[in-house]
Amino acid sequence: MDNSKGRLQDFREYIERIFLQDPEIFAFDSAIKTCAPVASFNYENVPEKDYITSITFGVSEFNNPEWTEGRPELMLTVQSTDMNWGKALAFIGAELIEEYNFEYGEVIHFGDQISKDSKMTSFFVFAPSILESDDYENIKIEDRNINLVALYPIYKEEEETIEAVGLEEFMNHPSYDMYSVTRAPIIIG
Repeated sequence: MDNSKGRLQDFREYIERIFLQDPEIFAFDSAIKTCAPVASFNYENVPEKDYITSITFGVSEFNNPEWTEGRPELMLTVQSTDMNWGKALAFIGAELIEEYNFEYGEVIHFGDQISKDSKMTSFFVFAPSILESDDYENIKIEDRNINLVALYPIYKEEEETIEAVGLEEFMNHPSYDMYSVTRAPIIIG
C-alpha cells in the first residue's frame, strides 16, 4: 500500500515546526514513473534576511538499496532571493535520483547556471549547517528514517579542486563561504 501522501503530510508538519512559516512549494514529476513527484518547500528569509532555505520531499520515496541507514531528503541554504535555487533542488531530486546516492562528499553535476545571480552550476553534499543534528538525522516518518543532507553550490571549476585537495581542505579555505552564490571560485593546486 502506497502511503506517500501520509508521509508527505507528516514530513511537512515536521519541517514547518522547525521553520515556523508556510513555504512556497515547487514540484517536479520523478524521472522514475513509479515514484511520486519531488517537491521543494522553500522558506524565505531563513536563517536570516535575504536567504532561502529549501527542503525536498519525494527523494526518500525511492527504493535505493544503498540507503541502509535512512533515506535522504535534500536541503539547500543560500544567500539569495531567487527561488530558482529551490526549483533546482526539486529538479535534482526528481531527475537525478538514480544517478546519485546523496552521500557526504558527493559532487552533483547540475550542468546549467541555476540562477541569474550566480554562475554556479554544481553542488557538493554535506551535513546541513543551519540545523542541529537532532533536527536532520533519523527523522522518523511512518515506516522509515529520513536524513536531511545539504547541497552546497559550487562552480564547475571547483569540482576539480575538490577532487584534487579533498572536500575538507576546500571547505576550510579562507575564501570559502558556504552560503554565498557570488563568491569568487576557489582554485587550489
